Amino acid sequence: MQPSAAVGANPLPRLIRGDTAVGHYTGSVVDISRLLRPPVSRIACLFLASRLAMLSVGLLSTWLLPSGRAAQPGNLVFHDPAPRALEIWARWDSEWYLLIAAEGYEVGNRLEGLGLPYDRSATAGFLPLYPALIRVLSPILGPVGAGIFISNLCLLLCLILLESLVRIEVGDAAGEQAGLVSCAALLLFPSSLFLSAVYAESLFLLLSIGVFVSARTGRFALAGILGGLATLTRPFGVLLTIPLLWEFWSQRRKDEREDPRPAIRDGLWFGLLPLALGGYMLFCRSVFGDGLALLHRQERWRGESGRGGGLEKLTAIGMSGDGHGYGIQFVRSAVSNSVCGDWQVSSLPGLCSRASSERRAR
Repeated sequence: MQPSAAVGANPLPRLIRGDTAVGHYTGSVVDISRLLRPPVSRIACLFLASRLAMLSVGLLSTWLLPSGRAAQPGNLVFHDPAPRALEIWARWDSEWYLLIAAEGYEVGNRLEGLGLPYDRSATAGFLPLYPALIRVLSPILGPVGAGIFISNLCLLLCLILLESLVRIEVGDAAGEQAGLVSCAALLLFPSSLFLSAVYAESLFLLLSIGVFVSARTGRFALAGILGGLATLTRPFGVLLTIPLLWEFWSQRRKDEREDPRPAIRDGLWFGLLPLALGGYMLFCRSVFGDGLALLHRQERWRGESGRGGGLEKLTAIGMSGDGHGYGIQFVRSAVSNSVCGDWQVSSLPGLCSRASSERRAR
């Protein structure tokens, strides 16, 4: 494809032009679907290529490395063994999501005798939307299969939305190519394996990007609904309120002469984010007798949020930089763009690479 004059007048970084390894990877895979022009088919090729590579490495590792279950005896192991191709995606935090999906938050004596001092409120560290979806699909796919299906479906939809968001930010002339490179960068990052595992990362990232796409296109009611769902997936989703308010104010500033009442109604939807977190905290109080069980769970397990007030503790959880926290870093970068400068970035790959570089620096 020959670059247009518009692209030549506004040259993109070398990453977007495809001169780097990521660009080469993108081009080699996308050639498979050259006859299928829509970008969705090209994104699907990238998705399948990366996930098949992950699956191959995962299966090979089961023969070369000891089981992760034996690495730290005493950790929670709840689910029954699944076929090898599925089992490799259900480790560590996956057990908690599967436990909640099967038995809810009151798990009785399930946490006793494991070798680690789990409190009865330990399940409070995992919010309900992802395990609820697993519970719905478990009768059809089994618990592990349901979690893997949800994660990979959300990842594929997330890539489609990411490409759309890049086209909004970069422009149609070069946005498609830039979007494909952004998708490839996300898929090529080594810890993207968590986006296909029985973890809530893909769901949270899908909802977060959906918030930004909706806000940038002026659909603030939808953005508020997606933000509320994101907060029911990971608690730091409430921080999406900051870029939402910034984008809302930026667009309203351009339309000062219009009737403000519809805009005010749209803005009220943003209240769903703190309401979602507040509702979950009330639920924790009714179940565990502790409305801050989510924060206290992190204190006991990681010791990252032992100082400061509730907001500081929540921020510490959200900014702790877990190896699999794509959604954390995306929201963190978006929030810092909103607070420190104009939210509208010239290229979303810069936002993604910024999040990745912050993670590597730690």
